[in-house]
Amino acid sequence: MGTTKLQLYKRAITLCEQTPISALTDNVESRKRCDDHYDDVLLWLMEQGFWRSAMRTVEITQNTGVAPAFSFEYAHDEPSDFIRKHVISLSEFLHPPLDEQSGGNGYLMEGGYIWANATPVYMRYVSNDASYGYDLTKWTEGMAAAAAFELAGRVAPFLTGSGTKAEELKDKAIERAGRAATFDVLQQTTQTVREGRWTGARFGSSRSNYRRV
Repeated sequence: MGTTKLQLYKRAITLCEQTPISALTDNVESRKRCDDHYDDVLLWLMEQGFWRSAMRTVEITQNTGVAPAFSFEYAHDEPSDFIRKHVISLSEFLHPPLDEQSGGNGYLMEGGYIWANATPVYMRYVSNDASYGYDLTKWTEGMAAAAAFELAGRVAPFLTGSGTKAEELKDKAIERAGRAATFDVLQQTTQTVREGRWTGARFGSSRSNYRRV
């Protein structure tokens, strides 16, 4: 389980039927093209599912420096590593979701803030932090395969000159990502309760106050 940046490049280049590189410093076109698209592929993958290795839960306190213009009373900063929301709640156990507590009108995510009528809020989300979603060593094989196909699809036009090949690879990437996401969901509990001591991160009045508790 898990992969590395080099292994991901090798798989993508091989899928393009090119000679794989031996190091991330190889001065060849295939490596340079992979470099160009690597960051975008990581972001693409994070957006495809609720990956266990990428899930993070935090407590977010009110940003007292922001005055809501209307409707909601409190503004909370979205986490700087936020990619995709899983659940928001007023309970550290994440149950019930704030949507259910307020008839679907319990909060609004807009402009980089989470607006709500209570504070603090607890949020579970897909994180691109280097210790969460962007830690390739924690990826499942399905995640690695999906990313490799997507990277291959993006570099294929430059390495093979074939747009058809690129589309085929991207279609496979979507298929692999869907299968991997389903597998990951099935490994998680049916509830969002976290066992043991609260290990989330706390946000103060600004993103720079982000810290562990």
